[in-house]
Amino acid sequence: MENNRQAAAKVSARTFISHVIGKKSINTTKFMKKSTLRRVCHFRLKLPSYGSSYYIKKALKLEAALARKPKVLRIEMIGDGEIPADTTLLIRSILMKRSPQTKLVTNARSSLQGGAVLVWLLGDQRIIRDDARGVFQTQSARR
Repeated sequence: MENNRQAAAKVSARTFISHVIGKKSINTTKFMKKSTLRRVCHFRLKLPSYGSSYYIKKALKLEAALARKPKVLRIEMIGDGEIPADTTLLIRSILMKRSPQTKLVTNARSSLQGGAVLVWLLGDQRIIRDDARGVFQTQSARR
């Protein structure tokens, strides 16, 4: 009973203040918390032909981007490098943990090789340039 009186006093105080100041009356209904809009998140993954520390940093950024639960995550793959096998598995585990509502679009702007092809194949929608291709090399060919 006392809570109702306190609520009524707050409402009447708001209405009084709004009339005195000359503003429109304040909406006294409960305010709903607006959910944040989930939008498209663009993520560029360059494929340099050197060092794997770049990929580790990008994997952490990818995890942070997925934590925001975007509606669509677009991964653009650019360059002629190859992602090391361990890093490919790390990126795969991060992408597999994404929200089921997040759609993954992978876009290859150049030819892919090795682990980069596997990351590209993880996309729900895969886009590749018309004249690009995926290349796998066997262990004996790498020696």
